[in-house]
Amino acid sequence: MAESFLHGRTAEETPLPGVPLPNREIEIVQLLSGGKSNKEVAAVLGVSTRTVESHRNHIMHKMSFESFSDLVRFAIRNNLIEA
Repeated sequence: MAESFLHGRTAEETPLPGVPLPNREIEIVQLLSGGKSNKEVAAVLGVSTRTVESHRNHIMHKMSFESFSDLVRFAIRNNLIEA
């Protein structure tokens, strides 16, 4: 599923209308809300765990999420993961 967001778009484009998250952040939301740990996401994406944590914090702030549960609900509502 994450692969579909990478093909045919530049890093600046957002795959979801009205959602201010670029492709990489959408990919991180998908992986985290799908049950992967920060370390597992880092391994999948080939980045450091700290990079994943930074993206996660940025997403939480940008979207005004107060908890990780908010992030998971967002992912489900936007069909980024299967419920």
